[in-house]
Amino acid sequence: MTDPVLALEAAGRLTAAEAAVELARQTVEDLHGAIRAGIRILDDAEFDSAKAALTDRTDFYLESAGEHLNRLHTRCDALSELSEDLTTCLDRAQHALGEASGLLSGIPGADPDLGAVVTEMRVRVAGLSEALELARPTADLVDGHVRAVHRASAELSAEALLRPQPLRASIRSAGQELGRADEGVRILDNVMHRAAEHAHASVDLAHHVASDAERLQSSQRRERAGAGAAGPPNLSGPAR
Repeated sequence: MTDPVLALEAAGRLTAAEAAVELARQTVEDLHGAIRAGIRILDDAEFDSAKAALTDRTDFYLESAGEHLNRLHTRCDALSELSEDLTTCLDRAQHALGEASGLLSGIPGADPDLGAVVTEMRVRVAGLSEALELARPTADLVDGHVRAVHRASAELSAEALLRPQPLRASIRSAGQELGRADEGVRILDNVMHRAAEHAHASVDLAHHVASDAERLQSSQRRERAGAGAAGPPNLSGPAR
């Protein structure tokens, strides 16, 4: 017989995992937006630096390019924070899922009344686990590219604009790392959407198991109470 309390505890841990997954998914969206903004800023800085070398308004365009680079530095700081937040969210989700899996192991899959639901729930939990196992190393790769962008952006300054060759190399390096980070985030976006679907379904199924287990347990208690109230069978025969 499935213990409804155990199922409810598992549902609680799955709810915590679902919340962490949803926050991670939102963080991935924020990362994607920040990366795209960084690419646009880098393009603007490169464009203004080129115009500075080709027009007689050198000082104006150098100042404009310097402002773009300052914005890029700020954007890189935000990217680093978002990358750290993503890792934290994924770690929380995996921890909560691990606790939920431990609780679910105590729920009998052969329960004649709830076996099908329990099986479906375990399939969903396995899918969530697989998605998180894929998301974590992908997030680490994105973090590595973000760190590389941060290092490359540190070499980009208003003074660097006066040195065309090193500047172009630094801009190219930063642009390549931003592109790789963007590609990784696109993969993460798909993975986290799949994880969110599995997490939501897992929570619903766990609550379903808990509710049905409680209903079945209550029904059995009523049956036993009814049998007790009827008293033992009369074996002495009819009174004379």
